[in-house]
Amino acid sequence: MDHGFYKWKSGNLVLDVRTVPRASRNHLGKVFDDRLKVYITASPVDGKANRYLCKFLGKQFQVPPTHIKILTGKTSGNKKILIPTPAKVPNTINPDIAPNRSQISKNYYKSVSHENIRKAQSVPRPAIQFLAGYFRPACPNSLQANE
Repeated sequence: MDHGFYKWKSGNLVLDVRTVPRASRNHLGKVFDDRLKVYITASPVDGKANRYLCKFLGKQFQVPPTHIKILTGKTSGNKKILIPTPAKVPNTINPDIAPNRSQISKNYYKSVSHENIRKAQSVPRPAIQFLAGYFRPACPNSLQANE
């Protein structure tokens, strides 16, 4: 599933990013030119910025930094990054990005209580498990039988 700056491939997330080294603070920026801007404080010397980028993204997606792979752009500001089965998806990125989301009624997600959302945040990897079937109402509105 392709959404411009990110793609899901077999439960793994592939991001197109534009890194901005030597920033004043580390943070995820806005999407610009079909790439997510990622600001990091490290300078681009001897791969330091790449290592720091993997560490920063590892914290954001709750994935060990050593599992994050830079597929393309190791010496460029434009990079393609593979994040295997992220446990968390940052709010900066659209929270609707799980691949199974389109199969479930939007009304169903609106009806989920805040208490159940807090419970879901403690669900182990992958985050897709939460969206794909953690909450199952007895009879969601979109599946009720016509009487």
